[in-house]
Amino acid sequence: MNKVDLQQVVLPVQPVERQPGKVPTKTVFGQGFKEVLQQKLEPEGIRFSSHCLKRLEQHNIQLSNEQLARLNSAVAQAQLKGSKDSCIVMDDMAFVVSVNNRKVITVVEGARMKDSVFTNIDSAVLVGWTSLRKPGPAE
Repeated sequence: MNKVDLQQVVLPVQPVERQPGKVPTKTVFGQGFKEVLQQKLEPEGIRFSSHCLKRLEQHNIQLSNEQLARLNSAVAQAQLKGSKDSCIVMDDMAFVVSVNNRKVITVVEGARMKDSVFTNIDSAVLVGWTSLRKPGPAE
């Protein structure tokens, strides 16, 4: 086994000039501890693939801030369960999402969802559903 002489190890460290009575508020990379901590604590927002953005534009689908928040929450739920790729069904739309990347891959809406088969997913999240079936005329 090779022994390492710690006195010979040279690290590229630059001395920092400090002014007496002043505590540095920024790290080497220009962000303070508070900013870095806040970024880590806040969940990342979801992103949309270029394919998904084209679909949204082609079918004139505009998601409200409330819908985006619900979609983001659904992705977080799937992530907590260990999902990798999920189908999120919300407001007569189905979103196929790469959970680890927090990226919406595609969206299928309305009548196009009829007889659709979603492959390569390991979970489904139903957002805001109280029942999977619509009440019939006798109910």
